[in-house]
Amino acid sequence: MGTVGRAREERQRQVAAAAGRYHETSDERQAVERQQDAGVSFPDSQQALAARVARLLDRHAVPAAMVVEAVRAEPLTAPAAYERILGVSKELQAWSFLPRGARAARTVARISVREDGRELPLGTGFLVSPSLLMTNHHVLTDAEAARQCFVEFDAQVTVDNTPQAPTRLELDPDGFFVADECLDFALVLVAPGPDQRPPGQTFGWNRLSAQIGKLVIGEPVNVIGHPMGRLKEVAVRDNMLQVRLDDFLHYKTDTEPGNSGSPVFNDQWEVVALHHSGVPRTDDQGRVLRRDGRVWQPGDGDDAIDWVANEGVRISSILKRLAALALTSRQQALLAEMGPESGLRLAEAEVAPATIPAPAPTVAAPRPVAERATARAGLRARDGAFGGNRHLVFLHGRSQEGKDPEKLRREWAAGLNQGLVRAGLPQSTRPTSGSPTTATGWRRPSPHTRPSPALSRHRPPRRRRWSHPPLPAPTQCTRRSSARPPPSGTCPPKGISPPNGPAWATWSGPCRGS
Repeated sequence: MGTVGRAREERQRQVAAAAGRYHETSDERQAVERQQDAGVSFPDSQQALAARVARLLDRHAVPAAMVVEAVRAEPLTAPAAYERILGVSKELQAWSFLPRGARAARTVARISVREDGRELPLGTGFLVSPSLLMTNHHVLTDAEAARQCFVEFDAQVTVDNTPQAPTRLELDPDGFFVADECLDFALVLVAPGPDQRPPGQTFGWNRLSAQIGKLVIGEPVNVIGHPMGRLKEVAVRDNMLQVRLDDFLHYKTDTEPGNSGSPVFNDQWEVVALHHSGVPRTDDQGRVLRRDGRVWQPGDGDDAIDWVANEGVRISSILKRLAALALTSRQQALLAEMGPESGLRLAEAEVAPATIPAPAPTVAAPRPVAERATARAGLRARDGAFGGNRHLVFLHGRSQEGKDPEKLRREWAAGLNQGLVRAGLPQSTRPTSGSPTTATGWRRPSPHTRPSPALSRHRPPRRRRWSHPPLPAPTQCTRRSSARPPPSGTCPPKGISPPNGPAWATWSGPCRGS
């Protein structure tokens, strides 16, 4: 049997397995649909929503001003705030969405096979390192099949809708080839072009990440591929993630045979899955159904199948499987080129076990986003703060990540109070009875205001306050002056400003005659 025949048979097995998983998750999918009908846009767990929002904010995928505008109108619970931020990310895309998508599209190639004197399209692949191409196992079943195949980059139309001349490159499975039937992926080395440069230096490559937080249920996905071997096409936006399994994702989007091996992107053009199969409608006996309701037969063609969803293999699962393989140092060096977030570091490769153990979680170089999202939750203001009708959101930089939110809020509130005092505005915390406002008769707050007990550990160094004994029959002095203060225990001359006070501060305490 030829390469095309083996690929077709393997694909049919993957379709049957995808249909079985889709049937097993029908209850979960119906629960998601009920929540969406009730108005829940992203019916996912709070942990998943928190990790997703943390990743969006960490990578500046959502402008901070839009985040503040989305959450400041009313008090929100944490899940409601996550929904607001995700809604902003979904509905309004920055201008960079289009050029970033065009950049990602350049990494996608059409895979074809030479067989019986013909060149036949098999599927799609995409670069995940400067030299490695990822596709499905049912597209490249083994190294021998890969030797008969080639890839074409830029097999697409130009901005004027005229065909662009593609760049054809050969595959080098002898240099690197790994495939897994269960997760239906294959990874193969692409030979350099005539300029001897790795293809990734010309077309770019996708940085894969083993971290979570790249997608939640209800978010859209985007697929770029070569359906039916045609020139490159994009299925964008009109789709969404339905169900997330341990190793697979189910999503709605328009795909056709030939899209096997396509990258599945989120709206930030991060690869979240490897598309590998459509999901057909089946009857109670598990038989695939046609669009007219009759049982599908192999001779009917894929166009007659009633496709109800699509299935992709989670990138994090693929990376875990790759990390568990025992490869040569050269092969591990090629994997390490996929980048630090893949978790496939060369230092780990040099101590790889001699056998192939069961897949184990990998640890990427950066700290996982989930830890930042779940270990530290935001803090709500106390009731009545800012009059009870205003809300304050502190946006911090990366240097503050992982710190205690309670401590950060005290520090920021202390700094805010000091700024408001210098500006002569009402403070965010009510002054205590021992503050200069009541004890010394200052007309406005000043930097000498005693912070509230909640801020006492973070107040600036104390300054000595000028005080005097109470005197009978006081009069008020409000004239300004730059004179120095009199000795302690005497009344200040008329109009003298308090010591070390701001330029606008005036004395309004009692004076001894005038």
